[in-house]
Amino acid sequence: MNNTTHTPGPLHNVTGYKPGPWIRQVLNDESEAYIHDKHCNAIARVYSLSDAALIAAAPAMYEALKLALAWSMDGTPDSELSPIELGMRQAVETALAQAEGSKP
Repeated sequence: MNNTTHTPGPLHNVTGYKPGPWIRQVLNDESEAYIHDKHCNAIARVYSLSDAALIAAAPAMYEALKLALAWSMDGTPDSELSPIELGMRQAVETALAQAEGSKP
């Protein structure tokens, strides 16, 4: 696994949701990067290349979390899950709520 560091969250979305995929464009001197949607509309301007990679990957991670939650919601009640399964389900639900703006 890569040990790339990024700016610790929470980060705040002030422009509203723009569907992915998002594209990372790094300036030649690598001093900053821009994130664009598939129509070349600006999403973010960042000064850390590892932040740019994380932000550009956000739509894919969001979709992966939605799939993970759907997979975990197979009808098994919380009371029958192991502690790790319950913790994972709760972590995914929290991350999705944050991504959707309903939880800080």
